[in-house]
Amino acid sequence: MWLLILLPVLALGGFVLWAEHTPTPMPEALAALESDSAVVVTADRWLVFRPAHHDTETGLVLYPGGRVDPRSYAPAAHEIAAQGYVVVVVPMPLNLAVFAPGAAADVFDTLPEISTWAVGGHSLGGAMAARFAHSHPSLVRGLVLWAAYPDASTWVAVEGGNHAQFGWYGPQSGDNPATLTREKQQQQVVEATLQLLESLN
Repeated sequence: MWLLILLPVLALGGFVLWAEHTPTPMPEALAALESDSAVVVTADRWLVFRPAHHDTETGLVLYPGGRVDPRSYAPAAHEIAAQGYVVVVVPMPLNLAVFAPGAAADVFDTLPEISTWAVGGHSLGGAMAARFAHSHPSLVRGLVLWAAYPDASTWVAVEGGNHAQFGWYGPQSGDNPATLTREKQQQQVVEATLQLLESLN
């Protein structure tokens, strides 16, 4: 009898430990969490990156990949914000966006000054952002997928890149080696994302 109770508890505990164990953000990611002359960064409920010198009405909600520390996306978020957009990186319960695919709605409600929203994410985060966009077509004007899926999207190939280099958290088990530097892959990702945001205006 005790074994029947203990096994599910151990399985749940193991799952929580697995989900909470994320790669450590790289130094570049931690540095990008600092405000500078171009971008104001706040970290409370979410990581929010705002242009420092002007208001904007366009924003991007970004869902992290599965079991990836949200701080790992700070360099890309910082660069996008420097180009004039609000970027909100949303931490997820147990680091899995599948547990909060509707999180963007809270961001929208909290930042009513942003009238035009895109949502997106990396890997599992992108899939859950797509689910949110599909369920809220009147709220979402654009969808950004970084190494994510679903169908019927505009695809931008990142030749020579790999899965882990969409963030700044180091190598990922099972990932293919990249023939492109992380910096060059990030530049392509940011440029493609900016093109989508610019098309919303």
